Amino acid sequence: MTLYASGPRPPDAGGEDPTGATSPAVGLLAPQEGLHQILGPRNFPAPELMPPSIVRRRAVGAAKRRVLLAAIGLVGLMLLLFGFARMQLSQAQNQLAVAQQSLREAEAAKAEYDDVPTVYAAVDAARAELSQAMGNEVQVARIISDLAGILPLDVSLSTVSLVAGAEEKPATNATTDEVLEPLAGSMSFSGEARSFDDVSIWIETLRAQPDYQNVILTEVSRDLTTGTYTFSNTAELTEQALSGRYVEATQ
Repeated sequence: MTLYASGPRPPDAGGEDPTGATSPAVGLLAPQEGLHQILGPRNFPAPELMPPSIVRRRAVGAAKRRVLLAAIGLVGLMLLLFGFARMQLSQAQNQLAVAQQSLREAEAAKAEYDDVPTVYAAVDAARAELSQAMGNEVQVARIISDLAGILPLDVSLSTVSLVAGAEEKPATNATTDEVLEPLAGSMSFSGEARSFDDVSIWIETLRAQPDYQNVILTEVSRDLTTGTYTFSNTAELTEQALSGRYVEATQ
């Protein structure tokens, strides 16, 4: 595209100005440079035509919208937390109902065994009474069997009596330092021996047995016709002579 500079009219076909004046030089522009000057960017001032009141009103409206959205979000969060709390409360109430039902069932089952402590107390009382009544049970069969084994050859027994349980006796020899075992009963013996030495052997044999203590010769006499000695003696039974069956049942 060719542009002509402003000025007098160009010369005619003859090439000369009729007025005789010389034409000024005409400047030609390059096509691209001219488009750039015409279509190139222009920095024009942008005047603020919006009134300040409208600007402030729009800012306030935007702020209100943000506050409203925040309030809606907060309400939604609160509703979510409320729903979660209600769900937790419902679960807790269900668990409480189950626990209460289990407690009622346990109390009902416990009511079926209310008589058990009474029965146990009655059994313990019966055992205590049995122990008190039969605690001094002496092993009579064993005692008699042992007597047959320890009896000297030249000694014979005519009577044997047994009294179970300790007898109350007046205190004697209070100054003695000997400690005696608890008494389980007492026995009395009477019989015959060939000699007085045999009577002594019998007394010493009883004293050597753990079932007896305080063996005392109470009477001895000699038959002038036969030459034999008639004797009688007593002995106390220790706890070794007890069976212990009813005492063990109470432990």
